[in-house]
Amino acid sequence: MLAEMPSETSAVMWFSNAPFTMYSNWRYSVAERRARYHRWVERLADSNPHMLLYGSDYNNSNVNCVRAGDYWALFQEEDGGPLAPPTLFEHEVRM
Repeated sequence: MLAEMPSETSAVMWFSNAPFTMYSNWRYSVAERRARYHRWVERLADSNPHMLLYGSDYNNSNVNCVRAGDYWALFQEEDGGPLAPPTLFEHEVRM
C-alpha cells in the first residue's frame, strides 16, 4: 500500500488517531502498539520523507504539520514511551 502513495513533496497524510483507538488499545499492549507505530512511521519516511503528517501517535500525542522524514528522525530520539510522550508537532489539534 505504501508503494502506491504519491512521492511528490506536496503529499499529505491524515491518519487521525488510528494508532490509539479503543480497538487498538483492546487488541495490543502498549509495547505492541509502539513497535507497530515505529515500523509504520519508518516505512512512511522511507516512502516519502517530504510528506506532511497529521494525526496522533500510538500514545495519542499530536503529529501535525511535520514532514515524515523529520518526524521519524526526531521520534527515534525523543520517544520516551507512554509516560513521557514527545511533542513533535507544529500545531496541536485535540482529538
